[in-house]
Amino acid sequence: MLKRNANKIVWTLALLAGSSLGLVGCKNKDTSVSQIASGSDRVLAEPTVRVPAEPVWYSDLPASEMVIYATANAVSPDWQMAEKIAAREARVALARHLEVMVNGLQRGFDEQLTLEGDRELLQSNQDVAETVTHTILTGSYVDKKETHLTPKDNYRVFIRMALDRGMVEQRYLDQIKRHKELETRLRASDAFEDMERRVEAYKQEMNERIEDGG
Repeated sequence: MLKRNANKIVWTLALLAGSSLGLVGCKNKDTSVSQIASGSDRVLAEPTVRVPAEPVWYSDLPASEMVIYATANAVSPDWQMAEKIAAREARVALARHLEVMVNGLQRGFDEQLTLEGDRELLQSNQDVAETVTHTILTGSYVDKKETHLTPKDNYRVFIRMALDRGMVEQRYLDQIKRHKELETRLRASDAFEDMERRVEAYKQEMNERIEDGG
């Protein structure tokens, strides 16, 4: 059922992306040496290094079961504008990957609810999936970013956005628990138990990162 709302979801997320650009620099893990920065991932001065080829990390995405990745790039005479456009487009691309993941989570629960013939809870599960898809991108972050000078002296910004899969599942589980009847019906299912196990592992990993200062 989410498939019918795909275009609406992607465009809504595009708007969210535009309004969330202030978050882009919050969790950057790798800022290129082709930028001049000081203590943050923001470009504090115009880049001076000419690097004609795209970064290796841009097209060679990590194969990860823990993180969703998406990339985008943009060109502009203004490096700040190029960065904003690239970040927005990367979030839109991330939204498409996210939708595929959430659809998979929804189907896992829909199978059980369909067998039981409970249309009301099927609708509740769809509502949960839509809520997660519309709100979870606030947890995305810039994993890598690189700014190049083009031969025509424009700026091309490459960005790789990331979103922890554990965060998506945690948000899905939290939303299920807000629908008590849905939680009661799904709690005994293998899909629910598997999700709870993965979420607990994700929480433990996050706590260890905090303790390690990461």
